[in-house]
Amino acid sequence: MAGSSHSGSNFNGTNDADGRVTASFLGTNQDLRLRLTDFDIDTTTEVRVLLNGAHLGYLTPTANNGTGTSQFVIPAEQQLEGSNFLSFVNINAANFWGITNLRIETIV
Repeated sequence: MAGSSHSGSNFNGTNDADGRVTASFLGTNQDLRLRLTDFDIDTTTEVRVLLNGAHLGYLTPTANNGTGTSQFVIPAEQQLEGSNFLSFVNINAANFWGITNLRIETIV
């Protein structure tokens, strides 16, 4: 999975009004690293990251209206065979926030 489109709310014209963004990737038998750019994340618990509905972590806070980088390890044993789903869920759908530049890489 690789993507540079913008998702979120009030991030370069985005308007995901429900506070949730979902992306998918195919499972592997290897540990993976998810890297992404996040936008306007105000607290350490503002945006929860889920892998197939299970908690993976939270996006890293940024400066107000600024961007930053978040990364997560996706262990092989937590991946499903076939399609896997990453969900980014904001605690308040009215917040300004966003993600872009999603990359999943094999950890070597």
